[in-house]
Amino acid sequence: MARHPIAFCCTRLHEYTIRSYVDHVPDLPFTLRVVHYENIKPAPRAEHHIFSDLERVRPHGLNVLAKLWNDLESTGVQRLNHPYRVMRRPELLRALRESGVNDFDAWRLSEHRAPRRYPVFLRDTRDHSGALTELLHSREELDAAVREKVDGKLLRDHVLVIEFMDTIDAGGVYRKYSAFNIGGELFPVHIQQSRKWVVKTADIATDETLREELEYLDTFPQADHVREVFRVAGIDFGRIDFGLKDGRPQVWEINTNPHLLAATGQNPLRAAVRERFVKNFTTAMDRLAQR
Repeated sequence: MARHPIAFCCTRLHEYTIRSYVDHVPDLPFTLRVVHYENIKPAPRAEHHIFSDLERVRPHGLNVLAKLWNDLESTGVQRLNHPYRVMRRPELLRALRESGVNDFDAWRLSEHRAPRRYPVFLRDTRDHSGALTELLHSREELDAAVREKVDGKLLRDHVLVIEFMDTIDAGGVYRKYSAFNIGGELFPVHIQQSRKWVVKTADIATDETLREELEYLDTFPQADHVREVFRVAGIDFGRIDFGLKDGRPQVWEINTNPHLLAATGQNPLRAAVRERFVKNFTTAMDRLAQR
């Protein structure tokens, strides 16, 4: 079957996310071209386009991407993640709180809102490396953190105040569930377990956690919920991260340019999880190429 080549668009500094996958799977069944936003040309090409990393694109750059999106419309190629319609983290978290999906609130520091409950923490709206601070348990701690981490360093409009939602289990373990969306095709990615409240890697990996993780990959019980969140967010390509509070999903973010292989880790015990992701991602991308 004929396949369209795929242009994966991202910032030059963050192309490692897709490169890790390409280097791991050298014989892809489809053609993938990495395009840097710094060099992108607003001219139609016979390629499907994935616009990732949009929160890192400046407003003028978004105008260029929106024009390219419109120029491509007449070609019939697939376009994922409209530069203007994709919800960024602040808008998404607010929308999910107001709709009752999330039980925690988030707002820009520039809104000058006082937290209704503590603890809270600070996070850069454009960054995916985790929290800027530890948990802050009072207004005094919040003000001190702003002086240390924000004042003179970041625009207040680029900093979120987020209410902490404690999803720890009875054994002192936090779980971060992840799932991917590629043009409407959803599949689960992993469960990372850790004793740290900011879960960035699977710090806990045992035969028992692997069984739990593989069961999640086999059943994906939150699929309908995840699909609706992607719809609300206007995101066609990306990875959603969420926790469970009393069985209800609490969405942390949707990353449109996640580090594809780093999230599954290099622990040999979780090799089956990593290879399942590679297979599912490759299959979904190949189906996209065939549209």
